[in-house]
Amino acid sequence: MRKINLWTLLFVILQSAILVGCGSTSSSKLKIRNGVPIDFVNAPDIAKSTVGLILGAGGNTGTCSGTLIGTRLVLTAAHCLTSNTIQVYLGSDFRRSDSGILIAARRSRYPDTYNLYTNSRSIQPNDIAIVELADRAPYPYEPMPLWEKELEPGDTVFLAGFGRDGNGFRTGLLQGTSSVLQEIDSEGRYIVEGINQEGACSGDSGGPLFTVQDGKWYVAGALSGGPVPCIGLNIYTSTYSEREFLEETIDSLTQY
Repeated sequence: MRKINLWTLLFVILQSAILVGCGSTSSSKLKIRNGVPIDFVNAPDIAKSTVGLILGAGGNTGTCSGTLIGTRLVLTAAHCLTSNTIQVYLGSDFRRSDSGILIAARRSRYPDTYNLYTNSRSIQPNDIAIVELADRAPYPYEPMPLWEKELEPGDTVFLAGFGRDGNGFRTGLLQGTSSVLQEIDSEGRYIVEGINQEGACSGDSGGPLFTVQDGKWYVAGALSGGPVPCIGLNIYTSTYSEREFLEETIDSLTQY
């Protein structure tokens, strides 16, 4: 498979008019550590497909991230589904109630091999899920296609998600950064390590791992976790290793 280095990725981004400023550094240590803001102006493909998940109701809520992969379907991590109440946020700023759209989840699916209620803090295999929305995602939000092949160590990837900053404060801003796939573990998961501790952290769980192939964006994984405190090392469950579950689930959820 053709590998994409950072400069190639930046060239592709510029050619696609997706100007995310990968060379800049956030002075406020936003969620994707040292990442850059993502919105419809500077990164339309990512902004149209990266979503937030509000888990629970009332004052007892948590957040995750995800990727719109169908007009009613969101890819996320299985460990994000411990609440019976899930709302999906489409927008770029969780902090402003008027900045986006909230759509309730209708149902969700995760692999039978995943134990949702384990007491273990370790990252389980098959940590991937699909959430079905009660309504279609409206224009201009668009699904991101799944990458159906396996990435290779050394490939440049792009991370995005919502969540808390380095000081533990909830910013609610959609952030992104480029990173490098270091290795593939025995479970087929992607080990991704950023430069200068750039990477995802808690609240970005379930968020997308993007790849650019021949100038087109794809989602290749969902964030399962990483070390605490966050040091730019992240583990993503790959869409390739979970392709059988994803294909069967997408097919079953789109049959009405």
